[in-house]
Amino acid sequence: MYSFAELFGNFLVCLFALVKHYYIIIPELFSRVAIDYVQVPDTSSGGPLVERALLRRPALVLAPTGASALMVRARAGDTPVVFSSYLDPAKLGLVDAAVPHTRPVTGVSLADMLDLKRMELLRAAFPTARTVAVLVDQSWLDAVDFSALQDGARQRFGFSLRYLLAESVADFETLALRPEIAGFDAWYIPDSYVAYLAEAQILALLRQLGKPAIHSTVQEVKNGAVMAYEQDSSFVFAALADLVARVLAGEDARTIPIERPRRYVLAVRGDAEALRLGMSPAMLRQADQVYLDPIGPAK
Repeated sequence: MYSFAELFGNFLVCLFALVKHYYIIIPELFSRVAIDYVQVPDTSSGGPLVERALLRRPALVLAPTGASALMVRARAGDTPVVFSSYLDPAKLGLVDAAVPHTRPVTGVSLADMLDLKRMELLRAAFPTARTVAVLVDQSWLDAVDFSALQDGARQRFGFSLRYLLAESVADFETLALRPEIAGFDAWYIPDSYVAYLAEAQILALLRQLGKPAIHSTVQEVKNGAVMAYEQDSSFVFAALADLVARVLAGEDARTIPIERPRRYVLAVRGDAEALRLGMSPAMLRQADQVYLDPIGPAK
């Protein structure tokens, strides 16, 4: 996860990489742009800080999270806003479902819409699995229609899904002691904060149980998970920089479509553990990355 300083620094690197391109088109553009930042918490206490920042009358506001973008949008009036968000921006009310947007707001959506795709891959990798435990926290559960996911997984892939709720490492460790935990054929670990917090404990439990799982990040496979399907977010800083430059160059943010991930990565382990769990050999051929040890991919 990025610190605030890392996020701001990565954005600036990408923005300055665009200077040469836009300087050719609009020579005076970057000579009259000053960049400043305010660190705002993603809570209601951030509102006054946003209002204070807007008193400077910025030409544009960059909001790197959905929560901060909502705070800015509610206060910015006609000031353009460029955002990134891990939650669906249309569901949040940041933008309309299609362009042109009502307000001068555009950005990058990193909302994870891959739950059913991961169910498809889990079915292909482990054809005999039927019952699946889905480890979630309340934030994930609030953002996802779990009933629709259950129905889709049952109708399309024959899975019976049940969610298990944990908010912390301690919650997960308590959950792991429940006797019914051993009864699931497989697990799904979606992208959530508890998956990040308790990654080591989750991987240890799965090894102890001898159960397969599909995860949401390549890093988890590097750390020992059997398989994962991840949307590539490496484009986000360059995309934010491009959107900022386009708006500063005069393009109306209302007319700019939301940027979304275009590349996805299937990573699997090709070691004895994956074979012992019964992973289909076809997954090794289908995978973008195959890991034989924690150091790096074999392809």
